[in-house]
Amino acid sequence: KCKKSKGGRFEDQFIEDAKSIFRLIPLFALVIPFMIAYAQMTTAFLTQAEKMNRDTFGWQIPASMMQNVDSISIIINSLWIDGILYKFLRKHNKMPSALLRMCIGSMLGCFALLCALGVEYSIMDRPLYTVSVWWQVPQFFLIATGEIFLISTSYEIAFTYSPSQLKAVSSALNLLFFSFANLLAGVVFQICAPWMPDFDPDDYPESVMYTGSHYDYYFMLLA
Repeated sequence: KCKKSKGGRFEDQFIEDAKSIFRLIPLFALVIPFMIAYAQMTTAFLTQAEKMNRDTFGWQIPASMMQNVDSISIIINSLWIDGILYKFLRKHNKMPSALLRMCIGSMLGCFALLCALGVEYSIMDRPLYTVSVWWQVPQFFLIATGEIFLISTSYEIAFTYSPSQLKAVSSALNLLFFSFANLLAGVVFQICAPWMPDFDPDDYPESVMYTGSHYDYYFMLLA
């Protein structure tokens, strides 16, 4: 009814373009589960690192610096995934669909949380500050690999499958679902807060922060 051809005030092509944008929403929504896992790098993963042995050749590496593993892994993985794997698959006409790539990314996010769960169990089974912080590398590595499969694909969908006149709108809609994921991650974190007391040795007894915490429940829930 909104088309000019049917008495409306909008051009027919604009309505068709808008409809094509709305059809992309289910694909954009697929970023939410992975982005919730991604958000843990600055929350649960960070707190987990505070409970680990961060001594690296005599230097106490700050827990927040472990996030650099993600950036380094993206650089390394993008070289072989895009430069070798994707190139090989395109050459043999076996390139996976955007939906499959996003599913692979989500699965990698799940595996990252399971790795974090395994690390958490190791921390719980041993004295505090004895498990090396470098055991966190696999979970950051998996998140980084998932970014290449899922986040880059979501950008590709926004630019490739949207009408030329509405590419900016499509990109904004894609990013909107990133914000939805961060909002949902914050809500889940607050709901699960009783399981996860703040780890701050200066303010709280270690027995309260360590013995009474259950980050393992949190990682299981997210995975």
